[in-house]
Amino acid sequence: MANGPELIGELPAVDLRVAAMAMGKRWPVVYRRSGEEAFLAIGPQQMPSRTEVERALTEHRELRAVGWVSFSSRREWNRSEWRDFSRNAFFVPSLLVLERDGRQNAIAFGEREERENLFGLLGQLRSLSPGEVNPEEGTLLMEEVDRERFRRNVAQVAGGDGVEKVVMARRMEVCWERGFDVAGVLADLERNFPQCTSYLIAPGAGEVFFVGATPERLVTVREGYVETMALAGTAAPQTEDLCRLGRRKEQREHAFVVDYILRQLEDHTQWLDSGEEEVMKLRNVHHLKTPIAGRLKDGRGVLQVVEALHPTPAVCGVPREEVEPLIAEMEGFDRGLYAGAMGWMDADGDGEFDVLLRCALIDGSRATIFSGAGITAESDVDEETEETAQKAEAMLQALDCGRRGGKK
Repeated sequence: MANGPELIGELPAVDLRVAAMAMGKRWPVVYRRSGEEAFLAIGPQQMPSRTEVERALTEHRELRAVGWVSFSSRREWNRSEWRDFSRNAFFVPSLLVLERDGRQNAIAFGEREERENLFGLLGQLRSLSPGEVNPEEGTLLMEEVDRERFRRNVAQVAGGDGVEKVVMARRMEVCWERGFDVAGVLADLERNFPQCTSYLIAPGAGEVFFVGATPERLVTVREGYVETMALAGTAAPQTEDLCRLGRRKEQREHAFVVDYILRQLEDHTQWLDSGEEEVMKLRNVHHLKTPIAGRLKDGRGVLQVVEALHPTPAVCGVPREEVEPLIAEMEGFDRGLYAGAMGWMDADGDGEFDVLLRCALIDGSRATIFSGAGITAESDVDEETEETAQKAEAMLQALDCGRRGGKK
């Protein structure tokens, strides 16, 4: 029988990235940082049912549940790289460390012996920080495993196969024989992409981590108000490339997402408004972005919105029912958690979920980078191939920074 929640005052600071890497080798872990706020959720080794999670939140309203959903629930895992992850998982953390403006507090929930064990391990990590490794130690081995297949897929969709938009993805395989300092990978992403939400998901199966820094918030719900965004249409930061954002292809691609979100949330909201289109400027790419906000109807919460929206045309396509199975067939690999969603929720239905993009699945000495692009009839094969390379560049750099070797 689990003990009730224990609210713990301010803690001596620990680097949550280091803790996520260390704890994630033995326990299910979710780490998330957005701006000055972050959390580290260490889960029970046995995942609970959704009913058990909902009962815990109802009985102890100060708790949060965290979790993730995969890109698609239509298929079972068919590739060994995702074997250690649950397709969809939600849990009340045995230990939840919350960080805001540099201060850390915690909520413990579960058996007292497990709590004390987790706190003891956290204490051992307080003097550690993400390591910086010597870039002269060697060179990453990288292979663009799906490049030619991706190019054929783009040509097929652009040539017309009955769908309006398909988001096609490809993979890059990266190897480093000594493995990766995952905390260092996260530190590099957070340093170079402060506008993004960084994250780590670990199944508690050794050196297996899913990490990234996403620019796309799927949904925020607070006190009955909902906020989301349409993020689609991409260009490189160079002046001559930014003209792409005004082209018909990028504008149509973006409009598909705006229209979809407004349509999907119509039955869940009292009112819903879309803001002015703007440009989100990242270090490696720029995106068209339209903020969308509204007031939820009574009884609706963040999970209902996630279920209504995910996956959006920003990561899937139009029409979704036709495109989703087409993606699996054309890409030839299981996306797993790539283009899925991750976040938190509470008993009041408040919460935040992000789309899992700009990411890599790290398994010991091997990392698989995922990147995609929206394909329409106006797409150019070379441009879409270059776009996916630009998106992958951020993770390539972070993995290079996170090579294990010697300290500087």
